Amino acid sequence: MNAQYTYDHDVDILTIRLQEGKFEDGDEIAPGLVAAYDSEGNLLELELRNIHRIAEANFDSRQLKAAA
Repeated sequence: MNAQYTYDHDVDILTIRLQEGKFEDGDEIAPGLVAAYDSEGNLLELELRNIHRIAEANFDSRQLKAAA
């Protein structure tokens, strides 16, 4: 499975689904970054919260428009 990306504009969350599986546990591994795992500890998904704030702090507006 290739990574799948979804963005929820209403809550400003970018989700990166790395592989299929049933979610068992999740941890906030850094401020605004949540990792979700299956029962065997395999990383299934990353969730980046407040992604616009993070992106604006790290990229200029031309890079953000080009990525959209």
